Amino acid sequence: MDRFLFLALCMSACGGSTTRFEQVWRAPNAEAQRVVTLYESQDGAMRRTVEDKLARQLTSRRIIAVPAHRVLGAGDLHDHASARQALIDSGFDSVVVVRLIGTEMYPGDRSTMATWGASWPTSYEDYVFESPVVRLETTLFSLRDDTMLWSARSRTADAQSTNEVIDQVTSLVAATLQRQGVAITTAQR
Repeated sequence: MDRFLFLALCMSACGGSTTRFEQVWRAPNAEAQRVVTLYESQDGAMRRTVEDKLARQLTSRRIIAVPAHRVLGAGDLHDHASARQALIDSGFDSVVVVRLIGTEMYPGDRSTMATWGASWPTSYEDYVFESPVVRLETTLFSLRDDTMLWSARSRTADAQSTNEVIDQVTSLVAATLQRQGVAITTAQR
């Protein structure tokens, strides 16, 4: 029974989507204390979903974060200068912006193995399985001087849903901002 459970856990760990950073850049002495999360999209529901999830991920790490849709109106997004000033006047020092770079289908591994039953491996060497790839860019800007503090490009492969991509990217971004000391937690102040 233990062997079966171990194999099942290994197989589940190998399956599913994966999100990783392809590029990460950090400005020297980059620091954000009160963050607004913003997703650039014409789709209002998607914008609110991404902003809410990223703010929740940051807040769960004791980083002060608020979704942009709670402090800015839809019209504010079209005027960068007035939106920036409104955020500064509300006491925020930075904004983390997420935007979709693109999606594509990527050919999978030619030597994919499938298992039938518990011990009958079958190879599909003549087939190529395509997997979806989603790339997002996430950038943290200082509101004080409108400069870039941190930026990363993420790549998510084999996601089964948009929510899966959002969950993985927001979790990775929040964890990295905290680990690199860019987003200051309430305990560090």
